[in-house]
Amino acid sequence: MDERTVVSAVQKLKVMGRTGWIRREIACPETIGAHSFAVALWCLLFSSRDIDVDRCIKMALLHDLAEAVTGDITPDDPGYETKDEEERHVLLDLFSDREDLVALMEEYFEQRSREAKFVRMMDKFDMILQAIDYGFFDEFWEDAGHEIRDRKLQEIIERYRGERDV
Repeated sequence: MDERTVVSAVQKLKVMGRTGWIRREIACPETIGAHSFAVALWCLLFSSRDIDVDRCIKMALLHDLAEAVTGDITPDDPGYETKDEEERHVLLDLFSDREDLVALMEEYFEQRSREAKFVRMMDKFDMILQAIDYGFFDEFWEDAGHEIRDRKLQEIIERYRGERDV
């Protein structure tokens, strides 16, 4: 692992705004680092007993790390189709001597476990909560709401949305 590159990537994510919010001209947009932290926290708080929460937290913390190099590519961007492949290459370079982390992220990208699917749902959960804060709920719910398959999370979103609309 190239520690210098990893340190630089982590530091960059702390200040790198998420592209979708920047495009919507949010004055102080959420950073990728803040989003990744929130996804990890949601994993800790909402995981069930049949899920390996430690693996989920690791996936959540790493799931957007490559964006420090590739940028935060959204579905509206050219090259979105190859986003996962580009991010895989970055992670392979960053963690060339950490096969455990590479395997974990392959599992996430390929969505081959309950944990990977849960982390993806928490990723969308966090994005939708942020969309509520910024006033873009309808647009983001339409795009990602189908990924929130847990009834409790759907209720949390509805309650939060109701509180924010007041």
